[in-house]
Amino acid sequence: MRSILHISTGPSYSGAEAYALQTALAQKQRGDDAHIFTASSTALFREAEAAKLPAHTTWPRLKFDIIHLHSTQELKAYWWRLAADRLIHGLRRSSVSSRPLVVLQPHIWIDHSKRDPLHAIPYAQVDLVLASSRPHLDTLKKHLPVRASRFALLPYGRDLAKIESELLDRAAARAALKLPADAIVIGTVGRIDAGKGTREFFAAAQALTALDSRLHFIWIGPPTSDDPKAIQLHAELTESLRHSPTRHQLHMPGAVAQSYKYLSAFDLHVLPTYKECFALSLLEAMAAGVPSLATASGGSPEVIRENETGWLFEPRSTSALINTLERALQDSAKWPQFAQNSKTLVRSHHDLSVVQSQLWQLIEDQISERSPPRTL
Repeated sequence: MRSILHISTGPSYSGAEAYALQTALAQKQRGDDAHIFTASSTALFREAEAAKLPAHTTWPRLKFDIIHLHSTQELKAYWWRLAADRLIHGLRRSSVSSRPLVVLQPHIWIDHSKRDPLHAIPYAQVDLVLASSRPHLDTLKKHLPVRASRFALLPYGRDLAKIESELLDRAAARAALKLPADAIVIGTVGRIDAGKGTREFFAAAQALTALDSRLHFIWIGPPTSDDPKAIQLHAELTESLRHSPTRHQLHMPGAVAQSYKYLSAFDLHVLPTYKECFALSLLEAMAAGVPSLATASGGSPEVIRENETGWLFEPRSTSALINTLERALQDSAKWPQFAQNSKTLVRSHHDLSVVQSQLWQLIEDQISERSPPRTL
């Protein structure tokens, strides 16, 4: 048994925070001593408490074998904590055997270099950097000041058995989301944010619903809680949809707890994000057997394969999304096969138990090969 502290202090509860909780719970179930460090007012804190997972809002006075950081910002905070502790207790250097293994798993795309002397100091503490897709791995290697041997590719995982067992039937899901039983439903799950492609999604929705009264579009998710621009975008979209002649075909219900349960309401799933390391919502839709469209960027092309599991389109382009949606609608005869192919692919590479086994092998390999950090 190993003790692990997951650090995720962001105010929102989106993919990164949910994944930190999911990983900690999976580790607890396998017998490890997993903890969460976050802020007391966050949804992550409440979710951890509800799951009976130890949640800390002040730095715990416990020694951990592993520190698992879920963003580069958490690394800065962790380094300052180390610096403060060493000033208080003396500038003696920790031995390799006594210091925790530090795992960094960024969940957002990093598009600028951190290869400078200032960043090199905190990054010297990192023993393992996890990337969720091949493009993500290449980008992290390019931008982070960490030796090549400390990077690893680890796909995201989901509890597929849980998703399949808790998935509502089509009629119940549509009734819960107030969608017509006989509509063609095109939907997505994610934060309302410009970078998530929200504008393009609703622009395409308004154009296509004007041509076909059977189509209904739904975006499940709230705006990014700590981003004024996202909140403003949500307000603008709400006002625009209120005046749309097809407003009864456009749906924006906000946050929906355990949204994966309602994916059976969709005929097609859309991921219009500009660039994603790897979208958890895409895995959930594929596990639910929903044919998906996604932007040809980030990690999506690793699972969305043309004429096999779905359709790809260029990001930041409403016209590209419209054209691809029209093609997907024309390909409706292929939907059952695409759905089955998607389920097969996700089961093969993204089951949570498989991914957790891979994570522990990577950690054990680093523990056996680790070298001392540089002196602060």
